[in-house]
Amino acid sequence: MTPGEIDQTVACFLTFTKLSKFKFTHTIKEMLFLLFLAGFIAFLAVFLFADADLLTLYYERFGLKADSLRGKVIWITGASSGIGEYTAYELSKVNCSLILSARRKSELERVASKCRTLGPVDVVVLPLDVTDATSQKNCFDKIIEQFGRIDVLYNNAGRSQQADALKTELKADHDIFDINFIYCISLAKIVLNHMKEIGSGQVAFTSSIAGKLGSPRQAMYCATKHALHGWVAATRFELGETDIILQLLCPGPVVSDIRKCSFTEVSGKEFGGEDPNAKKKMSTERCAKLMVVAVANKIGESWITKQPILLVTYIGQYIPVLFAWMARTLSGKVVQRLRYGKKD
Repeated sequence: MTPGEIDQTVACFLTFTKLSKFKFTHTIKEMLFLLFLAGFIAFLAVFLFADADLLTLYYERFGLKADSLRGKVIWITGASSGIGEYTAYELSKVNCSLILSARRKSELERVASKCRTLGPVDVVVLPLDVTDATSQKNCFDKIIEQFGRIDVLYNNAGRSQQADALKTELKADHDIFDINFIYCISLAKIVLNHMKEIGSGQVAFTSSIAGKLGSPRQAMYCATKHALHGWVAATRFELGETDIILQLLCPGPVVSDIRKCSFTEVSGKEFGGEDPNAKKKMSTERCAKLMVVAVANKIGESWITKQPILLVTYIGQYIPVLFAWMARTLSGKVVQRLRYGKKD
């Protein structure tokens, strides 16, 4: 081979190498783009049908199951109906000790009876007036006398509201703030002091998506839940060197009787009536299942709600400027349609 032919061969080889390198690099970029696109589409598909924040859904699939709570002593307030009742049913499927508290003893007995049919659970009915500090302490003392400890307090008792903010009596404002916040943390403090003594424990509060966002005709209810978030955030710092976990469980619209006994503008007057939007809400069973997932995995804050409220919650958390614009722009009727999927 002549020197000229050698030079030509080398030149061809170098050209081929450059072209191959270009094509290879181009192919890698295309593959990465397609992978990103596929991942993004998969994420959208999951998020579109999500009924809780993504961390809670991850733990539901890959995290600890309810049976990780086996052997725990769990006190549930507001256990006679709604989310508290169905959470008791979920926990009954594992071998734990349940203390069910609310005002209506007959309803507690009904719930306890069903719990015993669902699994090997030790159920105790303990009537409680959550707005009576003496009743709280007496119930706590009875639990310690019988079980020696409380591992988990599920602080679920509370009431909702259906009232125009500017028309609500001051006494009605006080009423809902007392039951949803003052006496809620009163019970929590009793139990938390006990947990500090034994060195560990877990307190889960039923908050609400209203504790993250505003909601028309629920101004004081929203205020109580925002207050609860503030109290928990501050108290976490004080308990930072302990093994005590504080949790905020934030359901959105869920099927329950909470609307019937909602506060109104007038103190002592309940809203009453059936819920016309019940079919559009998350089922109580599904909500309770996700609540137990959050408790079992000790999730600090869990959002349990269907779309589009879940999307709005993410916007409120991560793009507050956009959420503030939405709050100024959207009317109360539009917000109601978003909550319940109403078309009119």
